[in-house]
Amino acid sequence: MIKNVILDWSGTVVDDLRPVVQATNAVFHEFALPQITLEEFRAEFCLPMEPFYEKRMSAHTMEVINEAYLRHFVPFAEAVEPLPNSRGFLEFCQRTGRRLFVLSTISPAHFEHQAGKFGLGNFFEHAYTGIVDKRHKIGEILRDHRLAVHETLFAGDMVHDVATAHHAGVLAVALLSGFDDHAKLAAAIPDVIVRDLGDLQTLMETSEGAGCIRIDGLQVDAHVGVPDTEIAKPQRLLLDLKIVPLRAFSEMNDDVAETVDYFAVCEVVRSFVGAGKWRLIETLAADVRALILSRPHVSSARVKVRKFILPYTEQVSVEV
Repeated sequence: MIKNVILDWSGTVVDDLRPVVQATNAVFHEFALPQITLEEFRAEFCLPMEPFYEKRMSAHTMEVINEAYLRHFVPFAEAVEPLPNSRGFLEFCQRTGRRLFVLSTISPAHFEHQAGKFGLGNFFEHAYTGIVDKRHKIGEILRDHRLAVHETLFAGDMVHDVATAHHAGVLAVALLSGFDDHAKLAAAIPDVIVRDLGDLQTLMETSEGAGCIRIDGLQVDAHVGVPDTEIAKPQRLLLDLKIVPLRAFSEMNDDVAETVDYFAVCEVVRSFVGAGKWRLIETLAADVRALILSRPHVSSARVKVRKFILPYTEQVSVEV
């Protein structure tokens, strides 16, 4: 089971590809060099970054280049945003007791600003930033925090991240959410390639033997609908629930206290839905999922709401 997660930052947790390219072009402009397209940047950029800059700015030291880059990045910094599924993944790791670390080349100042702005810093036990060559640091992280190799993964969006994981002997996870494309990452032979941290979460939930509890066709009486006439009186909905417990079935030792009380879940959900009002079943589904996630021993939940409103359809459903 994976108990320790080390993450790259740029292109893994936050989307900063375009701001980075814009800042890089600003540096090239300052030194009267040709601009680079997004496609060219993705094809040529690498970590460590010296070979990339040597090709275009061989007359300048990395100290000069870094100073210019950090200065030019400032006007583009506000365009950086968290990737869509990053917070959900961090919350999943937190709920399941996994230890989280950052290992990134990003400057410490940029990391502190972004992590603080997006409220993500507190998820991590320690952040190692400003690292030129991550291969030289990951072994120290494993030793200092006593992380077992077979219980640890390193996830990132660049070939260098895959190489770093291989160097340390941990699980190498390549993400398609950032700088390097599928062809480059596949050539580095990672253990896993996924679209983003959301897909990594799904993979971790389903591949580690946790199993799931399914509750199909849970009948609830809900005040839901857009017209006031529809929301005024309760109507029958059916809910399909898929719940992944924190512990694998094989680790529960046949102890009811270690699993999810599905009877209690049904009662709580039925009471919650019966007491509320919603315009959209989409919102109802999201609220029910949040309620289930707050229950003891729950790792993740999927909720499907089925509504019987249109006479010429069997049902209308949404799933979250």
